[in-house]
Amino acid sequence: MKKNVKLWAMIGLPFLLASCMAGTEDLYNPSKADELLKSEYSAKFIAKYGEIAADYSWDATLAYPKYQSTRALIPGEKWYQVDNNTLSWLNEKLPEEKDNRKKGKPFALQVPRNQFTIVPIYQGKAGLEWEFHMVIGDETNAEDITVWKKSQDIQYKKSGDRNWKNVKDLGVGTLQNTIGTVAVRAKEYTYNFSDRAGELMYFYLLITKEVDGGAYAKKGTQQSSLDYKMLALTDCPRPDNIDQENEVMIIGCEDSNIEKDTDNDMNDVVFLIYGDPKIPQPIEIIGEEIKEVRSKRYMIEDLGSTDDFDFNDIVVDVTQEIVKKLTRENGVLVSTEEVSKTQKATLRHLGGTIPFRLKIGDKVFDEMEGQMNVDFADEYEITGWNPDENNISVAVRGANNGDIHELEFPSAGEAPMIIAVDPSVDWMEERVSITQEWFETAKQQSK
Repeated sequence: MKKNVKLWAMIGLPFLLASCMAGTEDLYNPSKADELLKSEYSAKFIAKYGEIAADYSWDATLAYPKYQSTRALIPGEKWYQVDNNTLSWLNEKLPEEKDNRKKGKPFALQVPRNQFTIVPIYQGKAGLEWEFHMVIGDETNAEDITVWKKSQDIQYKKSGDRNWKNVKDLGVGTLQNTIGTVAVRAKEYTYNFSDRAGELMYFYLLITKEVDGGAYAKKGTQQSSLDYKMLALTDCPRPDNIDQENEVMIIGCEDSNIEKDTDNDMNDVVFLIYGDPKIPQPIEIIGEEIKEVRSKRYMIEDLGSTDDFDFNDIVVDVTQEIVKKLTRENGVLVSTEEVSKTQKATLRHLGGTIPFRLKIGDKVFDEMEGQMNVDFADEYEITGWNPDENNISVAVRGANNGDIHELEFPSAGEAPMIIAVDPSVDWMEERVSITQEWFETAKQQSK
């Protein structure tokens, strides 16, 4: 931003006049000048955008949707019909009795900030009986949820059928499948765990009834996404009956764990997962380890002027990578151990003119000169950043008196000088203020 000398002069004048009346020992009070400047900024922000709700967060990446419940939303009440493109894709992607393990990797997931839906869309040749479980959280606070039981509320039509038929009525064992059907539908199971967003989650099939004396899997075996008994397929086609804003993923499951007797076709049961707008994000397990990544983009006003709100005077991305070792037994996570943690900051853009000093966590940057409309990709190693607390601040040097103004991440309900968004959210053009709708859009992009 450009200097606004007239504005700074107006700020300084009342204090100069007051100081003359108070005495020469208090000619200028920088703390009061700082307070007045920020008050003026706040007043202009509210005049432009309206009053700020007391609980309004300026961290779009933590903006949880406000649903009535933060738990299951009446599971199994709505029917979902699988579209023909998905059925055709499944038959090609996961052919029966072929080893399909190379099409995916062991995975955990990360709980999204929004609701998501799980629906069974295919049942292959599977003789065992099982339940599909979802675990939210690690070993310290795990919540184990039974989502679905084999053949429950899944129906089909074959060529010539007019009415829907229940898969469970086909018989027992491998007869209960949807192979060769022309239409499949099943009840949906919708959940919202926004209060646990960012935590680990995973799936497993619990074998509840074995066949042939346990030749394929023993009762009590847990076929887990952590142990290469499931595939997370994010390259699936978008169903026509799911909104474009929603992400989709397909999970293929194997119910047998006896290597000499299993085909590893990963289609004994297949689930579609779609999110509104995000799905639980898969995290690949490499060996015994996973890498958890959190990133935020901070967009900052430098107070060079108090009448533009383009939030591009300083734009910096901050990323944290934590490597964890997982220990699991029978498909269940029993312990996690942090192996390493690295943090970095990447300066992306400068749109201001006044000097500033950035602080992120423990890292205090050298003072930098403001530059107008300059893009960067400068990386810095940092430590001590807390992505939940947003411990970032900026000290800017005043345009007139050279006073230092400390800008911190705002509390809920305050007029912001720093906001946090997803790194995919682009910054504004110079001197183009955000609109009233912009921040809500940023929240949607950051979900």
